[in-house]
Amino acid sequence: MNIDNRLFVEIVPHLGSEQSRPLEEGNFDANHVYKVLGTHSPSPTGESYFILADLQKQICFIPRHSVRAYALIDSDHLFLKLPSREKNAPAIPGMAGQLSGRLSGGVHLTKELH
Repeated sequence: MNIDNRLFVEIVPHLGSEQSRPLEEGNFDANHVYKVLGTHSPSPTGESYFILADLQKQICFIPRHSVRAYALIDSDHLFLKLPSREKNAPAIPGMAGQLSGRLSGGVHLTKELH
């Protein structure tokens, strides 16, 4: 499978499975999006996995049912912090425009992490 090297995904809670819970058990945070580093399918009929780096930069295999496409973003960072999802949340001063021209699809992020 060919994956665009700009693809970032969100990790979502999976309600029907006890097998993989990256938000609850791993070093992932719902306030970040993660760059897809690759995919892995152990067998033609088996589960497929997205390869992501967690917040501690450990490489992890996350089942496809735990991720949702977020955006195509031109960035070399392994993960990016999402803007606050709360209404009237304060913005980080001085960050406006720093990512100008680096995002696709009208997505606006507040801060990049290394």
